Amino acid sequence: MQSANQSQQHRTISGISFRGPSELAQKELLARMPIHEGTALSDELLQEARREVKRFDERLETQVNEAPVHSNVPPKYRDTVSVIIYDPATVPRRILLDESVLDSVAIEKALPVSPAAGMVRLSVVVAKDGTVAEIDPLAGPELLVEPAMDAVKRWRYRPVLLNGLPVEVQTTLHVSFAPGQ
Repeated sequence: MQSANQSQQHRTISGISFRGPSELAQKELLARMPIHEGTALSDELLQEARREVKRFDERLETQVNEAPVHSNVPPKYRDTVSVIIYDPATVPRRILLDESVLDSVAIEKALPVSPAAGMVRLSVVVAKDGTVAEIDPLAGPELLVEPAMDAVKRWRYRPVLLNGLPVEVQTTLHVSFAPGQ
């Protein structure tokens, strides 16, 4: 996913999709848009499209997603972006995920440091940008709770997408401390 501040130069729009607006509203908005599938997207064109979306309906947001960089993406789609126009009211703010699923999108996990062995269970909210936003201790030795929370605060994840849009994630993490760790 690319932020609004990053350049869209030399990216072709592979598709424009909608979440929330009616089919009639989608057709009307597409007719007004300065961008279409196959258009080379520049920063200026993206800003113009965002202004047009807001003129059409102030509630609508625009998200630009890069094509995944996985090797199984066909070459013609590797240098493309998709544009999603959505009503934030139709997207859940937060979803629940199992720890193992969230672990699959981990980018960085700082190791906890403690003088004792044991395990701490934490309730965690990961923000849309992949940073840890909230941590609440649920169980574990008091001596280990603070080191576990300090480590988890530094963990980073790839943003979790639901229908192409980033969402917050709530989960329960288990942080283990080995003897001598």
